[in-house]
Amino acid sequence: MSLRTHWPVVAILVGFLAIGLMYSLITPIFEAPDELQHFEYVRHLVRTGSLPNMRDAVRPWEQEGAQPPLYYLTAAAILHGLPSAELDASVRLNPHARIGLPASRANKNRVVHAADERFPFRGLARTVHTARLASLAWGSLGVIGTYMLGWLALGRRITQAALAAALVAALPQFAFIAGAVSNDASIMAVVAWALTGLWYVSSRVPSFRSGAWVGLLTGLAALCKLSGILIVGFGLILLAVRWRRWASQRCYGIALAAYMAIAALAGGWWYVRNWLWYGDPTGLRPMLDVVGRYRTPLTLSEIAAQWQGIWRSFWGVFGWFNIELPGWIYVTLGGATLVTAMGGMLRLLVPHLLRGRSSTPAFQMEPKIEDTPPSLGWLILWTGIVLVALVNWMRITPGAQGRLIFPALPALAVLAAWCWQGWHTRWGTLAGWGMVAGLAALSIAVPFAVIRPAYQPPPLLNALPSNATQLNFIFGERIRLLGYQLSRQTLLPGDELAVTLFWQGRDSVAQDLSVFVHLVSNDGLLISQNDSFPAGGSWAISQWPTGAVISDTHWLPIPATTYTPDEATLRVGLYDTNTGERWPVSPLTDENSVPIATVKIEPRPGEVPNATCVNFGNQLTLIGYELKQRAIPAGKSVRLTLYWRLNRPLERKLTTFAQVLGEDDRIWGQRDTEPAPKEGDWQVGQIVRDDKKFPLDKTTPPGFYRLYIGVYDSDTHELLETVPSPGCLTADPLVLTQIHVLPRP
Repeated sequence: MSLRTHWPVVAILVGFLAIGLMYSLITPIFEAPDELQHFEYVRHLVRTGSLPNMRDAVRPWEQEGAQPPLYYLTAAAILHGLPSAELDASVRLNPHARIGLPASRANKNRVVHAADERFPFRGLARTVHTARLASLAWGSLGVIGTYMLGWLALGRRITQAALAAALVAALPQFAFIAGAVSNDASIMAVVAWALTGLWYVSSRVPSFRSGAWVGLLTGLAALCKLSGILIVGFGLILLAVRWRRWASQRCYGIALAAYMAIAALAGGWWYVRNWLWYGDPTGLRPMLDVVGRYRTPLTLSEIAAQWQGIWRSFWGVFGWFNIELPGWIYVTLGGATLVTAMGGMLRLLVPHLLRGRSSTPAFQMEPKIEDTPPSLGWLILWTGIVLVALVNWMRITPGAQGRLIFPALPALAVLAAWCWQGWHTRWGTLAGWGMVAGLAALSIAVPFAVIRPAYQPPPLLNALPSNATQLNFIFGERIRLLGYQLSRQTLLPGDELAVTLFWQGRDSVAQDLSVFVHLVSNDGLLISQNDSFPAGGSWAISQWPTGAVISDTHWLPIPATTYTPDEATLRVGLYDTNTGERWPVSPLTDENSVPIATVKIEPRPGEVPNATCVNFGNQLTLIGYELKQRAIPAGKSVRLTLYWRLNRPLERKLTTFAQVLGEDDRIWGQRDTEPAPKEGDWQVGQIVRDDKKFPLDKTTPPGFYRLYIGVYDSDTHELLETVPSPGCLTADPLVLTQIHVLPRP
């Protein structure tokens, strides 16, 4: 092999390094999934020279301390010798970060970012960006390894191998992860080379050397991530089957023994350590103690409900799983994936359908080499093993993401290159390169059009905008609330209200304060609220320039079941994030919060009061409700009317319930009834009035309480879950509204 012959992989590698470097430079530090915990692992290695212990009282690395160490050792080697001041700098978390909530408009940032994070980087920012180079190096090895795997598996065709490598290099999510402190690029890289080695040696006479070489690669995979253990077992099966066909028993046994021995020596020591330290060779037990487990494993249907998140985050979901691409891009990628799979089916099936026919086929399958190379089935098997492992992981713990498929990424890329030729040798390949070009353009655009704007603070202002309503409140004698703007004055349930506040720092403030914006009903009930550092988390108060005006927008969702009509008051205040203590305001106001405006909440059009839509098990739909009083003394009765519409004929008796719950989920009042029409049977589409009157416990403390409703099977007491329907709300359990419990008269 020579670089002159294989120049395409060099060009692809240069392009990948350029794209990965863009992600690394533009993504703020610690704004990739678990990057902070991965970095704490590396920082611990550099400081102490020892591996993390999941039994330590203080574990800044959290669950990542149970990860195998190969990636972290390489990152620590890069950071060795950096000034200790840069390494030891502290990190300030954003307590209002919307992790895993891509629909949220603000607080995408996991940490509070400082001015020294801008290029050229200084302090901790320079340290993190240096550590990110380790991931970029591993990602580069993964691109080259995919090329080598494709070259061997696709008949040593340089164009097809380059196509597979380019698909990996152009994948936005892979470039994003390779530009962050994360071990996901390392496991993908080592698996790519392990698959390459397995394919190469399985086609040759087994020997001690070949078994030891590929055993080293699979053993290193087990040192990258727990999923690396899978490639050790997969390699054993592949070699046992392929070598068995033609090797002598002696060579066969020696080669397999060498494979297992070297794999165990390379990676086994980590699992022995875990067994001695935690009583669990995999380290899963201490890891799950941190991230949490489901009380009961999820069913396949529950796993399927999460699959959209896996699909999207395989292609590109950024930040802490809270920055998505426009929806049409995922749809387009889904279509391209379907076309790719259809090409593979054509390549498999058409030769068999045309076999034995004397007439000229409708189109010529041009490839002259074997249409189903030996590697194809093995690559499909490996992909299947990774997906089964992912499903099992999803069964037991939350937080699965598409990057967990990365161990199968080299195999998927090679299979895609093979599938594209199913349409036509030339045009299919061109279509594949067209998809690569589209992905590359997307990868280049994402850092500038998607990631950077999500963390960009609004520009500083010199004065209050002329179209803002002027205010003059001073908090703690240091911060002035100058005015506000509202997106609208009249709202409907399900709408969203944007409130923009304009602040000015009169003096420096050392601590980071949170802003709260409450929308309060006439009865004093909290309709909606938003708590945040100013400017959606991007302008911490401790960083405000004195005298500058800060634009601070808050979005308040109006619940779909909000009681109407109502006139609600917007109240604003500041509080210490650590203690929860509100800052005093001048002029003095109740509860140290400022009433800045009132808005009207009008009823939605409908045939019943408080029209809404909640589908329970495709059986009953709540279409509205009435509540005679929302402020009720303890010991008095709640009078609630629910309006139900039957979706399909009743196959069992159903009971509806209403409960008043406090902060500790104690039930202070409840009523269960079986709704039915006054006359005759309940017909599909018919609306039934369901009156519930029940007393509150006489000892109910004054305060605000949630009013829950639901439906269950009268015989089995099995709850009916809310299901998605056009224009309907899904929530389990469903909080209908709040009530204010007054002191007992």
